[in-house]
Amino acid sequence: MDPTRYTSDDEIVEFAKSVGIHPGIVAGRLQHEGIIAQNRCSKLKEKYVIEIKHTA
Repeated sequence: MDPTRYTSDDEIVEFAKSVGIHPGIVAGRLQHEGIIAQNRCSKLKEKYVIEIKHTA
C-alpha cells in the first residue's frame, strides 16, 4: 500500500474493504503516522461512550 495515495474517504474505505479491516483503523493509522492531518477522515472512526454505573 502506498499510504500517501489513500487520502480521500472513499479511497480509505475501499482499501479497508480490500484488506478486511474497519476504515476507522486505516484512517487512525494514517493520522498517527502523520500521513494525513489529525482532523481528516475522523468521521470514519466510530466513537463510543462508556457509562459506568455503580451498584451497591
